[in-house]
Amino acid sequence: MQNIVIDLDCEKQVFESLRCSCGAWSRLSFDAAEVRADGVRISGSLPTLVCDKCGQRRLPLNAQVAMCDLSAEARRRGTSAVKVDFVNAAGSQTRFDFCADANLLYSSLDTKYMPGLAVDGGFLTPVFFSKDALTYFYHHPDYAVTFESDTYGTLRGGDGFYVSFGLTRAGKVVMWLGDLNSLSRQVLMTLAAHNVESDHDIAGEFYEGQIEAEFTDISQEKHTLRAQGELVSGLFQHHGGLKLLLLDNEGLELLPALRRPLHFSELEFGNAMEVMTKLFVERINGPALKEDLRPGTSPDVLEKIKKFGGLKTLQTWLEQKVNASSAGEMMLPLFVLYDFRVAYKHLIPAEKQAQTKGSCLQRLGLAPDAALEKQYDALVQQLRNAFEAMRDVVNERSKQGRL
Repeated sequence: MQNIVIDLDCEKQVFESLRCSCGAWSRLSFDAAEVRADGVRISGSLPTLVCDKCGQRRLPLNAQVAMCDLSAEARRRGTSAVKVDFVNAAGSQTRFDFCADANLLYSSLDTKYMPGLAVDGGFLTPVFFSKDALTYFYHHPDYAVTFESDTYGTLRGGDGFYVSFGLTRAGKVVMWLGDLNSLSRQVLMTLAAHNVESDHDIAGEFYEGQIEAEFTDISQEKHTLRAQGELVSGLFQHHGGLKLLLLDNEGLELLPALRRPLHFSELEFGNAMEVMTKLFVERINGPALKEDLRPGTSPDVLEKIKKFGGLKTLQTWLEQKVNASSAGEMMLPLFVLYDFRVAYKHLIPAEKQAQTKGSCLQRLGLAPDAALEKQYDALVQQLRNAFEAMRDVVNERSKQGRL
């Protein structure tokens, strides 16, 4: 292992943030390292902030203070070298006055050495769980799991409780120990069954929003909903009150189910395709679009669209009403979504299912062996692009007075 040496100026102790100077996140590490402070070498298992992107390693502020105190004591005793082991020191096993009966796994070293957490008697101690901790609540009618962004969410209960959580880079769920203390014993013990040891990595939108008070970007699903809503609004305002979508109340009831899969199993992926199909495809107001097409549309086109579903009707409307010759290409992700739903949720022959999935991947520009998570991310991004493109062409035509 490469020898890690850090020079420390005890006259210039500085706060080190969790973000590295290169812009990437750092994680807390307790690798063997050596700090040189005022002529004293301090070596052993030391707390450092390490960036896996550029390799930079820094000392968090509390570690700087500890190193300088050790250096001063060593010089007082007339020694120039000190060996330490922060991981197994007595203070490393500190337990806080939260969730005392649950016997949760957590590391007080996280609280002490992760920037910004050493406040409120351990309230901001990160507690880690496997993703399975949320599965029960996902499917229970008395609870709701929602995501404000791709990795920052909230668990809510019918009795009014809520607790924020994050998904870490390693795919773990993280919550604050102090927040967990406010939960009912039933909820706490359900979570505790999936409690795992700390890996000392809390970097992400949860930390950013909770500690650095940075507003995180909304999730891609919500970006897509927003783009769809702007298209709907543009049509209603600029085209005689035309309503693109039906079943508004039913759509609202589906919104809590529009969420990123946790485990990306085929079941979860298929369920996500079904929810998005209901929201983005099945609510298209085909009858209203067909009626709006009647004036100025040739009889042969009108005859052809009688049997069209919502997607093909919307494509025809865009081609006829706003002269969008690329409407089919623009709407491609919506057709892919519909086919994904058929492949995963309809009872069809295995060969047909495989062909449909392969066609979906090809149209998304993905390799045949692309992971489900990659498929999901590509589809949601392209759905957002599709609604934004339709919104833009409708708004442009309205400015030109052609709607």
